[in-house]
Amino acid sequence: MSRIISQIHQDLIDFIKRLCVRGTPMPRFGLRQVVPSLLAKNRDHRFDFFSWTANYLSANYIDGVYVEFGCCGAVTMRYALNTLGKPAAYGLRNHISHFFAFDSFEGLPEASGLDRQKCFSKGKFSMSEEAFKRLMRRDLYRVTTIKGFYQDTLPHYEWQEKNGIALAYFDCDYYESTKNALEFIKDKMNHGAVIAFDDWQMYYGDPKRGQKKAMTEFREQYQKTIYLEPFFPFPPLGMSFIYLKKELMGSPLE
Repeated sequence: MSRIISQIHQDLIDFIKRLCVRGTPMPRFGLRQVVPSLLAKNRDHRFDFFSWTANYLSANYIDGVYVEFGCCGAVTMRYALNTLGKPAAYGLRNHISHFFAFDSFEGLPEASGLDRQKCFSKGKFSMSEEAFKRLMRRDLYRVTTIKGFYQDTLPHYEWQEKNGIALAYFDCDYYESTKNALEFIKDKMNHGAVIAFDDWQMYYGDPKRGQKKAMTEFREQYQKTIYLEPFFPFPPLGMSFIYLKKELMGSPLE
């Protein structure tokens, strides 16, 4: 029940935030005085990231699908659905056709080696697949869940989407998990698509651990074919990049 109440509360905050951002006339019952303090206290800047990225993808007419690795709480998936997935409401010129949620739905696996960290433990961030689907509500028809640990599911998952990936969001914490997920998406990204890391500054910001290490190795391995342009950081710990295919760089695209 507390999880449901929390989600309702977050949805209300997001709704009020959209009213403010889009300049919609505010209801006449004192919200104009209440909203600034309410947003300052409860603001989740990841919503801003999704809003800005939706505008970027729209401005560049980048279609495709959304993939998320690590989905506990369904918060960022809902942000994606409510920004990328609503072109009519936001005046977007592109189309995000489907949303994919990759998660064990059993919480984190046991950390080993460089992935050991005080704040992580086996089973943390656990949310059942059924609970996640309930939070999708009427959007469930355009969301696909893929249950299992990445080393088991990703190598065997049959990707059948004709559209490439427009935004890949990594909230899987560990170096090993991120490495597996990056390998999965390497040949599925659209030119100009966005890669975002929710846990970029974990592990004390150490470039030799966590998502930074996985990204460095990914860059080095595919440097002949892929260029990753820094996009922008987003609070509290995130960083994003634009994925460019070197064969298309410097050429006009129709």
